[in-house]
Amino acid sequence: MNAPNLLKSLLVSLAGISLASGAPRPNIVFIVADDLGWMDTAVYGSKYYETPAIDALAQKGIRFTEAYSASPLCSPTRASLLTGQYPGRIRLTTPACHLPKVVLDPQVPKSAAPHQKAATPATRTRFPNDYLTYVEILRDQAGYATAFMGKWHLGHKPYLPEEQGFDLVVGGRHHPGPPPPGDSSRRGISTPFPRTPKEPLSPPPLPIAR
Repeated sequence: MNAPNLLKSLLVSLAGISLASGAPRPNIVFIVADDLGWMDTAVYGSKYYETPAIDALAQKGIRFTEAYSASPLCSPTRASLLTGQYPGRIRLTTPACHLPKVVLDPQVPKSAAPHQKAATPATRTRFPNDYLTYVEILRDQAGYATAFMGKWHLGHKPYLPEEQGFDLVVGGRHHPGPPPPGDSSRRGISTPFPRTPKEPLSPPPLPIAR
């Protein structure tokens, strides 16, 4: 069984077990933080940073104490988490998805630069939409409502989270960091959940202390 089919079978089976037992389907909240050290939260040993909200999530959820990221870089890690495949197999190995040039079939150069000992394969600059993601499986096979909020950095339109199974997208554009002031895509709100007029899409602004 290949990796996408294995991922699909695992997720659908877990959802089926939950429904068969009569238990409500668990909510799944997956937080990926750029440049977060492995001991930067209290639950993982920090004596300096106080992270009570994350600690509370950890107490109610599952902790992975012997797991490694697929890459030390943001975009390859995100693509790997979405698919269950290594960045090298996806051919997306550096965070270059904000660049204007579209590269979907990167090549290995015939020679290396004079200061390098080996040739470095080029990288995709977009995460192709034809990959099956766990989000699509949870939405289409298990009936979950899905949302993406924050940094995407896996490509310009049409390589956006809306095309990878997310119903609601807030942010989620090509930027390698926060979008610049005045950028028309900085909010990036699209395809909201069905809601009644009494349920605003975003919370009301906080009062300003005077």
